[in-house]
Amino acid sequence: DVHEFYVTRRRQPRRTDLRLRVRPALPARDWRVVDSLPVCTAARIVSDLLADREDESAVARICQDALRADLLTPDVLERVAEAHAEAYGHGSGPAFAATLAGAEASRR
Repeated sequence: DVHEFYVTRRRQPRRTDLRLRVRPALPARDWRVVDSLPVCTAARIVSDLLADREDESAVARICQDALRADLLTPDVLERVAEAHAEAYGHGSGPAFAATLAGAEASRR
């Protein structure tokens, strides 16, 4: 497993199971404190995965899990998907969000 963390400046970890994402600062809307640990919101995680061009089906599974757990809402997913729809070959944010949410599979 690879563990990902946000840092405010470049660092070189010795461990091979760490991936550090350099960001100047995360907006307060992108993280929460859960059990005394700062964690990114589901929307932020999905946005980062899409920006990194991760496999669409893997991101879709994460979206579906987050939607079921009420960690992500359809309208927020649509906003996140809008920024990445074209790169993934989808015509619009709503269409891409529907695919990520599993609407395509449920219609078959």
